[in-house]
Amino acid sequence: MQEGDLRLRPLRLPEDVELALAWYADPEVLRFSEGGAAEPYSAHAVRQMYEVLAASGELFVIEVETPKGWRAIGDATLGTRGIPIAIGDRDYRSRGYGARVLALLVERARSLGWSELVTNGISVANERSLRMFARAGFLPAQRIVDEQGEETVTMRKSLRADAPVAASRPSMSSCRTYELRPVGEADGQFLYELKRTALQAAVIATFGAWDEELQRERFFANFVPSTCRVVVVQGADAGMLAVDCDADPVYVGGIYLLPHMQRCGLGTALMRDVMDHADARGRGVRLQVLLGNPNALRFYERLGFAATARSASHTQMHWRPR
Repeated sequence: MQEGDLRLRPLRLPEDVELALAWYADPEVLRFSEGGAAEPYSAHAVRQMYEVLAASGELFVIEVETPKGWRAIGDATLGTRGIPIAIGDRDYRSRGYGARVLALLVERARSLGWSELVTNGISVANERSLRMFARAGFLPAQRIVDEQGEETVTMRKSLRADAPVAASRPSMSSCRTYELRPVGEADGQFLYELKRTALQAAVIATFGAWDEELQRERFFANFVPSTCRVVVVQGADAGMLAVDCDADPVYVGGIYLLPHMQRCGLGTALMRDVMDHADARGRGVRLQVLLGNPNALRFYERLGFAATARSASHTQMHWRPR
């Protein structure tokens, strides 16, 4: 498989074992693949790992074309037990190669008739990988904390014919056409992960840290399914709208969208519909914004909301019908 200067070629055993030794001696690769302070792999361990991965799917060497020819920079597996991608050559990290490899693997899975892809557990500390999979349309499915306290997230992507082909940002017109479905019991974990992705940076900027245990406890303690709706665009879950339409003024608890569904007009469309609903009943709309979230503050100001009060952590905002 090839896309421009990037290609995936089948991994060859035992020839490619020597190639991978440097990758699996790199502290960052070891940290995110094994967790903690893992020891560098021996040639025997690398071969054993590759044999296990090859038994569950297709195993590839990632190569990039350079002036001196094709250069191996890592490995990737399209498997039934996960789709690990390791950019072992540190010179090629944070340059978009991982996302391009993932796109090739997704298309390969489609060509094989697979109905979905499920990742192996991704360390919560590996924010780069979590963002990459989220941008590709993967949704959080399960969070696990092992006996050593290592926390990982498993993510899932549907490959149904009616699901989006890629997680590229939709057109403005398609974003304005959405549906809201009721929240079911199975949605709780997805909605928590969605809120975590949307607000973690703002919470850290406001309070100085993200307390995972506290945030999870607060979310599920205050979670009221009747005031939440899952936002659906083109048949796929795209986010969540939390709003109490019976309150006066109407109270918006939050709008949380998947990364690839942001900045396409969906948030604006949702808020304008909430405001129209409130206006028709002669009510205003109120909400609050974390001080560490200036983008959200500007977003609501553009919609006509005005700040009415400010606490140590939040700005209270209000919109009044004309």
